[in-house]
Amino acid sequence: MDGDDMPHCLDLLFRPTKEMKFFEYELAIAAYIFGNNLDPKEMLIPDDYCMGTRKTLLTIMPGKPIIGDVLTLVCSMMTKGPFGPSNIKLRTQWFLPPTFSQIVLSSKQKCSGTMKYIKDNFMGDLGGLHEIFVPIHLNGHWFLIVVNLLYKTVRYMDSFKGCTSMTVRKGVIDDVLTYLEKFVSDKNFQETPSHENLQFSKYKFSEPAVPQQKAKSNDCGIWVAEWMILNHYWGVNKPWVVNDYSRLQLAVDLVYKWHNPKRHTIKDLAVADWNKKMQQSVLKT
Repeated sequence: MDGDDMPHCLDLLFRPTKEMKFFEYELAIAAYIFGNNLDPKEMLIPDDYCMGTRKTLLTIMPGKPIIGDVLTLVCSMMTKGPFGPSNIKLRTQWFLPPTFSQIVLSSKQKCSGTMKYIKDNFMGDLGGLHEIFVPIHLNGHWFLIVVNLLYKTVRYMDSFKGCTSMTVRKGVIDDVLTYLEKFVSDKNFQETPSHENLQFSKYKFSEPAVPQQKAKSNDCGIWVAEWMILNHYWGVNKPWVVNDYSRLQLAVDLVYKWHNPKRHTIKDLAVADWNKKMQQSVLKT
């Protein structure tokens, strides 16, 4: 199915375009996520750490800046395994939620309880660790750093480099790396002795060429989400493009991939809502 198969009788806040492709129940799920007049407080993705409500997913709509909870849900999806359960202790990649860097960069005292939660739920065994993905939010803008333990590099990935000076961003990155190397080297990971002294702040800094978004497009958070997802599967530095299709597919994946314990319930609700509205449309004609 493609975007043209979405019935025009459905009142949607985000309508797919013709080139968008859908499989199985994805079209009905997209209509259920972005249906107008549906409860914004409905929990579509249960998560202990953030609010996976319809209101949260509506920030994925075109032109809107996505909130941190969306990227937290992406990190949770990649950690748990979008195609089935994943043993966090055996993960070679860590996807840290945005609150990690937010706490590090905050002038307030570090929240040990939150950091422990992140360690227990988003980190794993140090021995087999290859990469750490850290989304960072600075002055209303998202960018990503990827720490590669195998090649001892730090990749800085940014879809809009002109909005803040590089000196400022490099300082922020250095602060995050310094805290991260201390966090994995102290008592937090005593049960998993590291095979080397991890000094992320001394890793080679890499700035790969990536596509630059249009000003005021608010696409930066979508770029960060896509980079995390694509780096996980193919190890590429950039997606081919970010557009409305990317946004809608991200929303559908967050709701309908295997990591979501409510995926079957949401599918049933989406199909029921679809059938109900189709019947109402027929009765009106």
